[in-house]
Amino acid sequence: MRVPSIQSNYQINNRLNHSKKTLEVASSTSSYNYSGFELGQTLKAQQGFAFRGLSTPIEVTHLYNKKTEGKDHLDLPNIHVYEFPDTNLRVFVNEIQNMTDRNKFQASLAIVNRGIHNDSIVKKNLLIELIKNSFIKHDIDVDVNEDFNAFINIDLNGDISEIKKISTLNKIITEPNFSEQDLEICKNKLLEKVNSEKYQQETQEFKELIDDSLLNSQKDTIQSIQNITLDDIYSYYSEILKNTEAQYVVTIDKDFVNNNKKLFYSTLSSDISNKFQKYSDEIHSSLPLKCNKKDIKIYDDNNETFLTFHYPVKIESDKDFLVCKYLTLLEIFWKTPYISEDSDCKKYLLPIELKSKDISPNQLGFLHFNFTPRGNEKIYSTNQAIDVFKALLETLYSEELSSNTLESIKDYEKELFDERLNKKFDYNNTHQILQNYKGNIFKIYETIDSVSIEDIKKAIETILFEQNPVVIINEKKNPYQNKNK
Repeated sequence: MRVPSIQSNYQINNRLNHSKKTLEVASSTSSYNYSGFELGQTLKAQQGFAFRGLSTPIEVTHLYNKKTEGKDHLDLPNIHVYEFPDTNLRVFVNEIQNMTDRNKFQASLAIVNRGIHNDSIVKKNLLIELIKNSFIKHDIDVDVNEDFNAFINIDLNGDISEIKKISTLNKIITEPNFSEQDLEICKNKLLEKVNSEKYQQETQEFKELIDDSLLNSQKDTIQSIQNITLDDIYSYYSEILKNTEAQYVVTIDKDFVNNNKKLFYSTLSSDISNKFQKYSDEIHSSLPLKCNKKDIKIYDDNNETFLTFHYPVKIESDKDFLVCKYLTLLEIFWKTPYISEDSDCKKYLLPIELKSKDISPNQLGFLHFNFTPRGNEKIYSTNQAIDVFKALLETLYSEELSSNTLESIKDYEKELFDERLNKKFDYNNTHQILQNYKGNIFKIYETIDSVSIEDIKKAIETILFEQNPVVIINEKKNPYQNKNK
């Protein structure tokens, strides 16, 4: 399919006419004031109304939900997977029985890089801001970001009807209508961020961990933002449409889908299924991360605790993510009181001043530990507290790690997946779990089982021992400061 061209009015307008008429009928019928169910009943009542010519989704759930002989398997009968012929669009629909709050309908669109040759951190950040701005204009709360397995991830929130939410998402993705005023607003947001003290602290940390040749100066970054035009943005967006994969994730009331099936799937696929083509050239590359051998200390009065330790990691698979997650549960392995229970694997968003390279930057992360001593230990300086934390890890590692403890953690986690995806819908976690794992959710038990005590020990050696952490220090929360006087 031809890539949408850039029009003189800066709109990408390549929709099929029948798709356009379909959405116009839905819009004029409801004015987006109906609930999803009422709109479905209204359209069904119209004589001769049909969704002719739309790309027809093919259910391929059986290709994903297959049990491997001898392997523990999480069966998910409420999750259906659809693909669209000759496109890179996959849809995961999680049908929840008797959702108590219809306004909790959730939808996410992940755009996954499969071959963007001319990537640009600055253009990407501007595009993300422009997409956010478009949703704001439609009074829709949205979170647009990147994570370790998505180039751009769009999460929709807000108390609006299902059909309006999906229709608006499709329209913004397939027909972006950015104005010069929008561009200036978003440029100013990025410039404000680049000039902020917080951004400079984050960038300082990042600069220590990668090759300096990959970075622009702050001045060059600001100049790059200022020089970008709408033509640049639309050209970049066309490259994205050609060379990415789209993965829709929807969590929705089962009764609504049953009563409005044709409307739901036609709205879901309208336009967007025509935009993501079959890619021909897949890129497998990642930003190189140096093993940190330096003693890096960053003083930040806004840090949440006295000391926070950031250990650089690369997260390239679901298994990597789980290993990092289990490393943050050291207090369970050894029952230590020092490592906080809210430690977790933090994603690290790259600074905008990274040079445009053929890379997949979202694979970098930090293992994040808070060190919260009580103040009554025999420690008399910040440096001594840092040494005590490192020594604590070495002492814990010298003890025998319990395989039974790891197995108990894994069994507990399996129960959580089953509970939140099959038995009891959890508004805060169910959709997020499906969004994070997508097509791999059916194999999550096998991934959990693949993590061994040897994986944990190897990760401790390579991540915690062979490199130094970046230490974030908030001296205002130093429990030993009175001892130094």
